Amino acid sequence: MKTVRFILSSIDFKIRGRAIAWMLLAAATLLWGCSSSDSSSRIITLTIASVKPAVNDKTVVYEDEGCFFPLYIYKSGDTWALWRNYKPIRGFDESYEEGYEYCIRVREFRSADSPEDVPADYSLEEILSKEKKDSENIPEWMLSK
Repeated sequence: MKTVRFILSSIDFKIRGRAIAWMLLAAATLLWGCSSSDSSSRIITLTIASVKPAVNDKTVVYEDEGCFFPLYIYKSGDTWALWRNYKPIRGFDESYEEGYEYCIRVREFRSADSPEDVPADYSLEEILSKEKKDSENIPEWMLSK
């Protein structure tokens, strides 16, 4: 009788083990299927100027959807440019203070199925430095009203 119970309990254990294995496999498949292989991201480093850009005919972008104002003056190399993305850098607006030049690390995220003309999303990864200073060599047209 003990042998029969042992055999039945071992069969029951094997069935439960297989069921658990199948459930784990199904969960892993679902998680893998939901992975973000349809998107890409990269880390970029930017310098953000100590002043906000002026609003003038050269800095405002007019499109069918409306007019868009520049958010920041930045550089990722040696040349200052206007932040032409129509979305702020998530997490940075709350930290930005005029009069300080920032060096920041930002994650750029773009969905693979988004059209080329749709701007990427950006989020602050880290403020590398915050220095009280006047940013130098910014083109006058970015500053004059």
